Amino acid sequence: MDRQQVSWLIVRAFGLYLLFQALMLVPDLLTSIYSTRAYNNIMSSLGDGSTSRVTTTMYRNLLFGLLLRMILYSAVGTYLLRGGGFLVRLLQRGPDTQTEVESELRNRPTLTEQQVRGMTVNERLSAGGLFQGFDEAVERRDVPELERILRQIYLPPDSIQALIERVLRTPPGDA
Repeated sequence: MDRQQVSWLIVRAFGLYLLFQALMLVPDLLTSIYSTRAYNNIMSSLGDGSTSRVTTTMYRNLLFGLLLRMILYSAVGTYLLRGGGFLVRLLQRGPDTQTEVESELRNRPTLTEQQVRGMTVNERLSAGGLFQGFDEAVERRDVPELERILRQIYLPPDSIQALIERVLRTPPGDA
């Protein structure tokens, strides 16, 4: 999955979650409507007008809060399920995570065959940003990797084989 597909999936999953939460508020909303009417009738039958007003105001505020949450959840959930363009673009702007190797490959200077003429192998490796990779390949005794690195610095095939034999014959740490 690429970043766009993951963003799309996250946005729609969150939209579905919000719509589910709005649906879960429906029973509470119906209960609040019933409670507000019931308490209004009970308090008005008791005769005390101020207590009746306070109680009904309190329950109407609860009703309004539930109704507002339900409207917001369903509006945002619907927006997210229908695309949520702003949020998808925002999620796609996150920083790219690079591995060390990818970063090294992107930042490595590129050499041309004309530039390496007259340079020693060490100069070529250093100019190409391949010195550390070459040393690590020697320590691992990784011949294919050594060949790949030496081809990148435009070393002729016969020189590549001679250099690999010389480097690998030397005990590690003495080179």
